[in-house]
Amino acid sequence: MGHRTVVPNSRGEIPTATRRSLALLCLAAGGVLLATPARPFSQEAPTKRVWSKDFRPSGSGRPLPLPAIVDGRPVGLWWYPYVSNFGATRGAAGFDTEVFLPDGTFAGLFRPGGPRSVDLDGMRAAGEQDSIGSYSVSGGVMTIVWGGKSSRPMSAPVRVQPFLGSQIFEWADRQYQPALPVRRDELIGHWSNGSAGGITWRADGSVTAARYFFDDGPSRASDTVDGSWELDGYLLAFHFPALGERFLTVFRPLKGGLAFKGFMWTKK
Repeated sequence: MGHRTVVPNSRGEIPTATRRSLALLCLAAGGVLLATPARPFSQEAPTKRVWSKDFRPSGSGRPLPLPAIVDGRPVGLWWYPYVSNFGATRGAAGFDTEVFLPDGTFAGLFRPGGPRSVDLDGMRAAGEQDSIGSYSVSGGVMTIVWGGKSSRPMSAPVRVQPFLGSQIFEWADRQYQPALPVRRDELIGHWSNGSAGGITWRADGSVTAARYFFDDGPSRASDTVDGSWELDGYLLAFHFPALGERFLTVFRPLKGGLAFKGFMWTKK
């Protein structure tokens, strides 16, 4: 099991919520989630969308291989960039992720079931079944078929090229790059996405963040919230005494930086 650092409370106790988080995020050697809880982490989890503050990973799902190009077709978790046009985040660099499984299953968003798994059943339960489909590559052309009764196949040439010691690909006017798991030591420090506030991860397992990143209620850009954090694979678990638990995905682009909460972050 990977290294863990947990911040006890003032009485030297590890919070119950954090202990549950650690149990859920248990990984076996090789990075595949093998220890599955007898029941979901939260009975409400299947109906909560992945961006919801109430989202909880179910602890089950399809194994997600590391991103790679295999026989001319992508497998694993990939991302492509865009620029936000919304509210306080206008102008910030954002991204979308897509999942390509070796058996030809495609998912137009990433709902983690565990640190390195994708929860397709959870997507269906949350009403996201239209984002699940299939993909294939033949003769240099990739075809994606989304779910939904009115969906139509979309085909375009797929162009693979080397980039920073790895490979990226272009398809349908998008440039896809591999979404790489983040090492724990890479998180340590203060990060910003270009908007107000930021997040500071510390080596002792504590974290301080702009409150509005995690709280749906009214808050000023200068308001902060303190808590603890855990990292396993693509999953970040936070415990904020003032807000409760939050589970989010994180990955590292090839150029460095951090992809988290829908935006690209840089270390300051």
